[in-house]
Amino acid sequence: MTFTGRFPGQCGECGEQTKGTEVEYNLSNEIVHVICPDTFGGPPRPVCPRCFLELPAAGDACEDCS
Repeated sequence: MTFTGRFPGQCGECGEQTKGTEVEYNLSNEIVHVICPDTFGGPPRPVCPRCFLELPAAGDACEDCS
């Protein structure tokens, strides 16, 4: 069951603030985000059209499919 975090606290997965976000309890009874925010701050990298793995940052070819 998900709910909106009402009190200050940190996500047990990513460590970001949970107040005002959708959260739930995990199996360890910790409050975690339903979807953790992007902690890297950048857009997602492109994926390989054949295997759907994320492409390396310094290249435009998937090593497994090339």
